[in-house]
Amino acid sequence: MLGSGVAAGLKHFDVITVDEGLPWYRIDPILRVSTTVADLVRISFWVALNGWYKAACKSTALSASLDPRGRLGEDHSERNRQSANHMDYNSIDDQINESSQNSNTLSSKILPTREWINLAFWSTLAWPLRMGDTIQSTGMYDSFWTPLTAYGLSRVAALAIGAIPGCIGGIPSLTTSLGLGLFYASRREQFERNVELLLAAKNNEHEQTGFEETLLESEIENKVRERNSDWGYRLRTVLGYAYVTCFMVLWDAEILDSTLTKKVGEK
Repeated sequence: MLGSGVAAGLKHFDVITVDEGLPWYRIDPILRVSTTVADLVRISFWVALNGWYKAACKSTALSASLDPRGRLGEDHSERNRQSANHMDYNSIDDQINESSQNSNTLSSKILPTREWINLAFWSTLAWPLRMGDTIQSTGMYDSFWTPLTAYGLSRVAALAIGAIPGCIGGIPSLTTSLGLGLFYASRREQFERNVELLLAAKNNEHEQTGFEETLLESEIENKVRERNSDWGYRLRTVLGYAYVTCFMVLWDAEILDSTLTKKVGEK
């Protein structure tokens, strides 16, 4: 919408001369400039929202204090107070859906929870910030700004592809979105691993020795690697991050929120 407005203004004031003989599906200078302006405004808007986001969201404050290796930090005295039942990454979303479907109250069936509205709001309005919060809260190597930085670089790449003579409109964005999906999906395995470690720590009722922790990490590493070796699962993840990013960000945020706030497995 913003890009269309810029394009209309450029045409009206004859700021850029356009070759009228150019086919409609080709990228003209007006489209290139208007898209670049729209990208800059969008990124600036997300950067400006950072202060509001950090004031409104509490994920980072609720973080499980995971260090970069995925182990739990020292300040986690409540980690053994949830449930002794085994759970894993795949089971969390299923339990969220089952809990929602089996609810006996009319309001919970029709109206979403306040927490879900908050997650959905930020996953839609500023998904790079929401994704960065999820990354930071699970103790991954990437920083809070990694998703937004990757998005910015993808738009620069789209501009470069669009400058190729004869390039068809839409190809630059489709191509760079796929590349962005591949990048985000490459971080998903570490995210799943850290969530699995957090769940395992919460479900253990006794302190583990160093040897037991090593065995647990090895078991979780193998399970996560096996799950991500399935091409169907990997393809869904890549395409999801590439073309329906906000829904993937919301899904990850729900998984993290359910884990940190101890909603999973509660009766």
